Amino acid sequence: MVTSMETREVVVPHDPSCGPLTAVRRMLVHSSLADLQQRGLFEQYCALIDPQALASINELIGPGWMPVELAIDHYTARDKLGLGRDEVYAAGVRAGGKMGEALLVAGSQLGAHVERSPWTIVNAFSRLGRRLYEGGSSQFVKLAENKLLIEYRGNPLFALGYYRTAHTGFMHQTFASAGLELTAFSLSPYRREAGTNRSPNELVMMGTELPRHAVAWRWCTRRSTASVVPRLR
Repeated sequence: MVTSMETREVVVPHDPSCGPLTAVRRMLVHSSLADLQQRGLFEQYCALIDPQALASINELIGPGWMPVELAIDHYTARDKLGLGRDEVYAAGVRAGGKMGEALLVAGSQLGAHVERSPWTIVNAFSRLGRRLYEGGSSQFVKLAENKLLIEYRGNPLFALGYYRTAHTGFMHQTFASAGLELTAFSLSPYRREAGTNRSPNELVMMGTELPRHAVAWRWCTRRSTASVVPRLR
């Protein structure tokens, strides 16, 4: 929430040319499958996902894109596992550590003339995000020197409870691993418009209830862990 004492400075705007999300990087789903196997949950998962969808996912190996419909099938099955919020959040944290390392690498490639700050990490994160999702849009808004609001548009995955919670853990640990000691972290609720037959994707594109992450931090010179419990509604 933006208070009267805060101002909005859009540092990375929504891309008006981006339509709804159409594909995700295959590694997002396949790393999630590997996590299921490591946690001993893969057999339960296989019983919950459409066999044809799972076969299609397994055929799409290596680098490249995976249709968003298959990603929805995957995260819907993970949702049906009925895991507790803490366990789902922990799955996102495990994935976020790797992204944090990638942000540090991206930040180190900016050159000596660029001043290091949390906002160089924010800009690097926005660029990396565009490499993970085909379509959809994220807007990064500076509310204060240590406060950020991320607004998501056109991503139907936010309609799934598992994805919302895991993505929050992923985001939280990504920033923590890159050196931001988070002091506050929250995800706004996802609401669908009542009385319509539109898909979740179309509802998000309307901009009436865009999912938003609100982040506040202290700048650290060392890597930290996701110690702040996120607030989700």
